[in-house]
Amino acid sequence: MVSTVWSLQQGHLSGTVFYKYMDFRILTVGQASLNTNFGAIGSTVIRNEKFRVGVDDWAGRGGFGSLMAQAHRTVAIAFGGTYDSKSFNENIKDIKIANKIFQEEFHEKYTDYVIRTGKKYRYDEHVKSSGTFGVNMSVLGEWLLSFNWETVNLSGSERKSLYALVKSHYLKQFNEEIVEPRTFATCGEPCPLTCKKIYHEHKKDYEPYEALGPNSGIFDQRDAEKAVKEVEVMGFDAIEFGNVSSWILECIYKGLLRKEELGLEADVEFDPRNYKIEFSQGNAKAVIKLAELVAYGEGMGAILAMGVRVAAKELDKQFAERVKSFGNTFVDSTLYIPYGKIGCMSPIQYWVPEAFVPMPIQGKYLTNYTINSLPPRELGKSCAERAIKELYSEEMGVCRFHRGWTEKTVETLLRRGRSININLYEHCRGLMQKIVEYDRKANQYPVFWETKKTKDVIRTYLPEVRKKMPAEN
Repeated sequence: MVSTVWSLQQGHLSGTVFYKYMDFRILTVGQASLNTNFGAIGSTVIRNEKFRVGVDDWAGRGGFGSLMAQAHRTVAIAFGGTYDSKSFNENIKDIKIANKIFQEEFHEKYTDYVIRTGKKYRYDEHVKSSGTFGVNMSVLGEWLLSFNWETVNLSGSERKSLYALVKSHYLKQFNEEIVEPRTFATCGEPCPLTCKKIYHEHKKDYEPYEALGPNSGIFDQRDAEKAVKEVEVMGFDAIEFGNVSSWILECIYKGLLRKEELGLEADVEFDPRNYKIEFSQGNAKAVIKLAELVAYGEGMGAILAMGVRVAAKELDKQFAERVKSFGNTFVDSTLYIPYGKIGCMSPIQYWVPEAFVPMPIQGKYLTNYTINSLPPRELGKSCAERAIKELYSEEMGVCRFHRGWTEKTVETLLRRGRSININLYEHCRGLMQKIVEYDRKANQYPVFWETKKTKDVIRTYLPEVRKKMPAEN
């Protein structure tokens, strides 16, 4: 192992490193973790004394940063080294040996298998784009969500018109600036998928640039970059904050809130039927201001810091007369999966009922989130099956972007590399049962949908999916 001696001299941290510079990472939280329940943990690789600009990783869903800071009173963890105590029967870290195993067991070279099953994250020739942002924005079409999911209540032609703005501008910018020049990178591992899509210092994935993009009324990359950057600098779970910001912007548009009550200067334009790209700038400015208010718990930001479920009910009380006159509540416009009395999770950014199925772990794709027309019982079964398979990646510490091949091969690699024989499906099924039992003891039990908008998502989905997938006679 590389040895490092650190000492604090005259108020400055100095270090002497023996042999060579040590690879290490720092996990840390931001301001949001100190004052909200949806702060994230952020991390980046530091290699050869340099940060890798734009290549960062986040543990955001479920408020891991808030838990680390508020419950464990820890704001940063540094770790690293080069010592590897693992011994292999067959060294699966050696590409030659890995290729040999893959040829024998799966009749395909390792790299070919990885690239074929992970083309979405590397480059999809079919849509001429790549990564979660590029491929999702290319294929979702009229199913793409915007304006706090309000588009689920629009006609098909209206949704197509909004998607045209995405395709001709928001997606076009991404393809021209990232895909065509191939500004791709990895997380620091020697990975052939190069899933990190980089534009200057910005790493672009679907969920943050959707939640803080079209769903927050922002259809321009420059404006979305500013919004996402501010939210990340504050240390939020960007998806959760996007759920908060889109809800508040809709409330301002509907008149339930006034921008002055939040200290906002920019006008908010949140009408999906009369929207122009130029409106992105004002909406982004509003999101940036909201991020600061919530992260520091200032003014109404202190209420929003409690999360949409608690905050919406509190605002209904504070503005009871206004709510009564409008005939529309703050709760009506929120979206979340409720747990217990006050817990909630914002949904993944896909218009599918599986995003609202009361799974033990929601918000992290441990569900079946494909567009389908399965009946309720079959849908629930498919979500549970998918949750168990998704745990393969969680348990093995493997990036889920590789699930297309790891779910089929990891048992073989464990057997040949480490002589470990395990039925991973049964192992993960048992783990999921333990998580369910833990949730029950923590009183984080599933609760039926509470909001009008959530029910609208399901209600409008059913006839639309029948059009897309007509039932067989």
